[in-house]
Amino acid sequence: MEIRCKGGVVMFNLEKDDLITDEQQAYCIIAEVVELYQSQYVRKGE
Repeated sequence: MEIRCKGGVVMFNLEKDDLITDEQQAYCIIAEVVELYQSQYVRKGE
C-alpha cells in the first residue's frame, strides 16, 4: 500500500494496511486539504 500526498509532503510505502497509524493518515489528509485550500485561495486572489 502506498500513500502519497501532493508535493511529497507525506509518503508511506507499506505492505499491510494495518501498519499505518491514525496520526499518519490524519496528517496526510490534513496536508492535502491545506494544499487544496491554499491553491483555491491563490486562484481567487489573482
